[in-house]
Amino acid sequence: MGFLNKLFGKKSASPAQPEKDKGNAASTVDAPPEFIKAVELQKAYWKHQPEEQANLEQQGFNQLNWRERLRLHHLNCLDMLNAGPQRSAAKEKCCQNIQLLLGSESPFRPRSAMVWQGESAQPETEREPDQQGVLLNPSVTHFGSLEVLRLDPSNKPIQIDFVSFDELTGIMFGPQSMFRVAKLFFEDGRNEIVYIPLLYGLTSTFGNEFDRAGKMTRFLGPVSK
Repeated sequence: MGFLNKLFGKKSASPAQPEKDKGNAASTVDAPPEFIKAVELQKAYWKHQPEEQANLEQQGFNQLNWRERLRLHHLNCLDMLNAGPQRSAAKEKCCQNIQLLLGSESPFRPRSAMVWQGESAQPETEREPDQQGVLLNPSVTHFGSLEVLRLDPSNKPIQIDFVSFDELTGIMFGPQSMFRVAKLFFEDGRNEIVYIPLLYGLTSTFGNEFDRAGKMTRFLGPVSK
């Protein structure tokens, strides 16, 4: 019940933030274990894995399912952070993948959506939506997907995953937090409680205090044009 109260109840204080100008969030934060685990999962996912990248590339992009294609794209993006001759090739692969991941057959394509705002706002309310239009994450890593932390039966984060907007009929967000609780409603009738990070990638481990404050969803990375 406490977890559901956190989702639907009054706004609670955000988890402790990284100390000013410290580099490693997980080692400098006095925060609940769930928060520390969530940061560790993010750091592990957004770390370049050359062997995994090579294995996916060897299979061929067209032979991968859409989740594997998105993962390969993420690894190519991370490869762009590495200095060396492979950086140019990684950039070209990213550009090619972007076109495919935004294509009409992709579950990660832009989708029409309506947004209701406010503490009691729900999709089934009779009032008009506060915003509506085409929904697309502007990050070159996320497109029409939602980065989530899936939870085990005890509501502890166990996995970073990406849910396409194509799978969802609605999302209900809890109070603002660095890892915001949300309830996902799926096309097939399922629903699921997840954490949604306000910071993408490695943003929690570098940048200035504003970048790590969680005031907006950000993905910070030293990628040159």
